Amino acid sequence: MLKVSDLTTAEIEEITTNIINLTNKALENSRRIAHDLLPPVLEKFGLNAGIAELASEFNGSKSVYVNYKNHINFDSVDLQKHLHIFRVLQELMSNSLRHGKATKIDISFESLNGKSICSYVDNGSGFEVQNEKNKKGLGMKNIESRINFINGSIKITSEINKGTQVMFTF
Repeated sequence: MLKVSDLTTAEIEEITTNIINLTNKALENSRRIAHDLLPPVLEKFGLNAGIAELASEFNGSKSVYVNYKNHINFDSVDLQKHLHIFRVLQELMSNSLRHGKATKIDISFESLNGKSICSYVDNGSGFEVQNEKNKKGLGMKNIESRINFINGSIKITSEINKGTQVMFTF
């Protein structure tokens, strides 16, 4: 647009301002995407801090209370595994809030017989686990593929009006 001849000074200024604004928006979006790929708290402080911050963000919404307890020491060198665990919890929490209308979520990590276990429980509306529609959603497929990637196993139990319980190992 700036190459068009016979532009007034005001037009050049307006076009330049638009270019700067669009460039700033693109930069903000790039930063947000990079942050979403690997949250800085996860990289700097580890999985425990990342989940604690995630719980705090959900608690800040005032629509749900997240109770997070960790009884294991996460190995700080396995960042990719931690990112998968973080994303699984993020998806579960989003589902609890969006679909289940949960007001309380409990997340705990324990070690049993050399396996790390995450227990996740919400008091939401629940769903039919065996319903094919519920199994084929992108979120559930994403959770299952992440659990498979970290060589874990997952068990989901839920009943209508009785919340959802998820247990996964890694």
